[in-house]
Amino acid sequence: MASALAMDKYRTKLIWRAFNIPMAKDQYVTKSNFVYKEFNLQLNLPVIVKPVHEGSTLSLSKVNNIEQLEAAMNLAFSNDYALLIEEMISGAEFTITVCDGQVYPIIKIEAQNGEYDYQNKYFTDSTRYICPFDLGKLQQKIENYALDAYNAVGARGVARLDFMLDEKQNIYFLEINTLPGMTSHSLVPMSFAACGIDFDQLCLLVLDGAGLGD
Repeated sequence: MASALAMDKYRTKLIWRAFNIPMAKDQYVTKSNFVYKEFNLQLNLPVIVKPVHEGSTLSLSKVNNIEQLEAAMNLAFSNDYALLIEEMISGAEFTITVCDGQVYPIIKIEAQNGEYDYQNKYFTDSTRYICPFDLGKLQQKIENYALDAYNAVGARGVARLDFMLDEKQNIYFLEINTLPGMTSHSLVPMSFAACGIDFDQLCLLVLDGAGLGD
């Protein structure tokens, strides 16, 4: 159930809102009977348009002016029956890992031109990852939010949560991934490595916890 919720960005946000997890403002739109000429955007530009059930920033668009909106929505609808329009947050990108109720080091993501898109996630070597990254006075608050968000969807085992900080240090949690990348070059192993846990040990840790709650 936790993974099903995590794959649905809209319903995850509904649950997180009840737990006071800080997030960007959003507008949910379904493809059923959608007519763009009758659509009313409820958020101020710029915005992000993305499918509700996709990952890896696939079919995600940044919309800076109203002339770009229709094409962005059509792109999202070409891959999903529902989309989210979110206020665009300008700031630093981070990820934090939780495993069975324990928080692991934060990673700061510095992508070329600030574009942490599909290309920069998987096909370029220019993206810089800083781990561990200390957020000072915000560290404990971020860790508490991450645990609350993890528990809110009923997650267990390994999950990765992505968040941003704007220029005023406001916190915005973006999503939770209960099936994060688990290659030797992925973000979760990077976080564990900062604690002295290598990839083989991480895999054994995940397997050891797989029967919890059964």
